[in-house]
Amino acid sequence: MAEVKKIQHKLIGFTPYKSGKGKALFVQRYGCNGVVGVACDTVFLSGENHEKVTEEAIGHEIDLKRGYNKEKQEYYVYDVDIK
Repeated sequence: MAEVKKIQHKLIGFTPYKSGKGKALFVQRYGCNGVVGVACDTVFLSGENHEKVTEEAIGHEIDLKRGYNKEKQEYYVYDVDIK
């Protein structure tokens, strides 16, 4: 894992993977990439850390810990901290 970035978002919902080994998180963030107002994203979190995300976390600020895979040239989320 090369570059690691920590990005703060607000969790507004999620849906579990059908396999049960991860979740798609629906998050919002303010004033990013030229967006005026709120931007909403879908973030995919797999592995054991998806169990941290429960219904009680909805509405809370969360920190997404991302890494960058140089081979595939893509970002991935490997952990989440709920505030």
